[in-house]
Amino acid sequence: MLPLSSSHCQSAFSFLQRLLFTVGIYRNVRIVFFLSLFFFLVFTFTYRFVGNEPSWRRAGAFGAADRYAITTLLGENTSPNGEDGYFLATRVLTYQLLHAHETRISERNRHRIDWVVMVTAKVSQESRQQLEKDGAIVVQADDVEVPTWATTSEPRWKDVYTKLRVFQWTQYARVLFIDADAMITRPIDGIFEDPDAKQSKPPIRDRQVPDEMPYPAKYLLLARPDNANRLAFNHAVPPDPNTPSDHLNSGFFMIEPSLEMFNHLLHVISIEGRYDSFMPEQNLFNYVFRRDGPMPWVELDWRWHSNFPNVQDRNAGVASLHEKLWQGGAPELRALWDSIRKRMEDYDQGKASYK
Repeated sequence: MLPLSSSHCQSAFSFLQRLLFTVGIYRNVRIVFFLSLFFFLVFTFTYRFVGNEPSWRRAGAFGAADRYAITTLLGENTSPNGEDGYFLATRVLTYQLLHAHETRISERNRHRIDWVVMVTAKVSQESRQQLEKDGAIVVQADDVEVPTWATTSEPRWKDVYTKLRVFQWTQYARVLFIDADAMITRPIDGIFEDPDAKQSKPPIRDRQVPDEMPYPAKYLLLARPDNANRLAFNHAVPPDPNTPSDHLNSGFFMIEPSLEMFNHLLHVISIEGRYDSFMPEQNLFNYVFRRDGPMPWVELDWRWHSNFPNVQDRNAGVASLHEKLWQGGAPELRALWDSIRKRMEDYDQGKASYK
């Protein structure tokens, strides 16, 4: 529901006047008073609890066609030295998306785009409260139970199947997932206006695999190729069109939420050996959305995202640079990330304003 306008109120009170006139009770002051009080309370309640509540507190309050989400996942800290780089990176990303003037969600889109941080059960209450204080919507996501064969031996990837929960968020028309260890260089909300983002498709029937049925009625998954297969930090900018990659990177992708798709993914996971589970959700995506399969993924423009980023990516205006810049990466990019971290801390402490 939307806030009631003055014209709505005038129409309602005009109706009340006609009603009172018809039944001949204008002179009955008590009835007029109580009916007027009733209308006033209805209008006040509706405006206060529906129309005037901050949009970032109303995740999913609008229809799916009107709402979008940008999200990340924060799991248990598995660092051997106890330092939680991912938590710090999530805070920096929150600052960039909500507060930093050069990268925050644009004014025209803030009312319809939520910034949601999914957390697993083992993320501390203190960390959750800090992220909420920073302005994020914090949602605990249940683990996705998978068979033993589908697990990984890499500790830092043990929670990544939780990313699949975004397919259940049908209150949103589209969800953009971005790994927490990413730095953005410009606003990214324009990605929802990409023509490819508006075009979900039916699966290609003659490519469907019998033991993987049923397939969803339609699907959408947009991503960027993984630069690990394109010379990593030495990849070309812009990408060489003569060296395409069929392997997507699951650190930055957009989907159309669908319970049918969520259930299909769980079904594929249940088939032992169907994909290599060392890089769990990334290899799952690369199987389910393979180029020559029934639901091929769509490649986003190269200016949206790069993993194994280099300085050329930044100079060319790539929006999302995916690297753990608190501990590695190109020195120039590390220095930039560190400067943003310091600005976030100043902003948090009230020492400076970056509005």
